[in-house]
Amino acid sequence: MLPNSTGSGSISGPDLFSVPPELREDFRQWQQASRHSLENAGQPGLHMETESLRRIRTHPCFARASSAFRAFIFNESGGVLHSRYIQSGDMENLEAAMQCWEEALKLTPSGHIALCCRNNLGTGLRARYSRNGDPEDLRRAVRYLEEAVEQTPEDSPDMPTRLNNMGNALHTRWECEGDPGDLRAGIAALERAVFLSHIRSPDLPVRLNNLARLLLQLYNTSGQIDDLDRAIEASEQAVRLIPVRSPDRPLCLGGLGIGL
Repeated sequence: MLPNSTGSGSISGPDLFSVPPELREDFRQWQQASRHSLENAGQPGLHMETESLRRIRTHPCFARASSAFRAFIFNESGGVLHSRYIQSGDMENLEAAMQCWEEALKLTPSGHIALCCRNNLGTGLRARYSRNGDPEDLRRAVRYLEEAVEQTPEDSPDMPTRLNNMGNALHTRWECEGDPGDLRAGIAALERAVFLSHIRSPDLPVRLNNLARLLLQLYNTSGQIDDLDRAIEASEQAVRLIPVRSPDRPLCLGGLGIGL
């Protein structure tokens, strides 16, 4: 979520705020590092982002900045730390990311940033559950993700991603607790995510593969051939749409192979 900066240091976006003059240089450096990370997907950009955001958070004037600005910085800090966790597997990065998102949510309990934080906390808690197996983390993950979906406008470009995350979390809870309602709710969420995704979205094949995986598990419990047919259809669509050189293509091919 890279905002559009103007010369005066004000930010245009769903949550408006101004960057304090003392922090504008670090903010500019963070924007440059963020663009570098997006373009190169490497550690140098993440390290520069981390340092720029750390300098902003620890500056004496940060505590006097608007709550919207501080929430934005905490949310972005959480995103960078989560990216570092994905690359390194270091749980300290995941814990720090969730602390940042919790701080952001305290500062802005409603609005665009709050929805981002609920979604992010949900994905973070699900990731922590995968490491520690604590059912309470999983329950909280589902609750945050359900809140994010419920409060997101239907036509928001963020809706497909949030539905996908919620569907995956419900599936994980089904695996943990065995409630068939969670599996069906997860399928419904993923079907909506697929329906709302643009046909050219790079995320659509993976969402289709996720849907196929849940439909196949539904078939394994129901024995209904229609569920199997729907699973195979979703897998075939995923394979047709995913680029040949995509790192996710083996995942989609494997899903189709299991269904067939």
